[in-house]
Amino acid sequence: MLTPSQISQKIAEMPDSLSAENFERWFRRESQDFHRYADKDCAEAIFEVENVLSEYHLGTLDESSVVAQLANAIRPFVPVVRHFSRD
Repeated sequence: MLTPSQISQKIAEMPDSLSAENFERWFRRESQDFHRYADKDCAEAIFEVENVLSEYHLGTLDESSVVAQLANAIRPFVPVVRHFSRD
């Protein structure tokens, strides 16, 4: 079952080790039938990612921009993790 945190982790792999096309293949496979399991936040996150991927396919975003837009799209659905040092 796909979660917003999993989507965020995959986005973090871009662009170093994951292309936009490979992210999309993964996303399509993992989000298949999401309407059967997704809660409201998860469904909204999936729709937001779909919107960014649509812009990418329409040519309004290049590959370097798509990463930033995907990160912005998923951010409201992923809890912020803060790291504290032990100084």
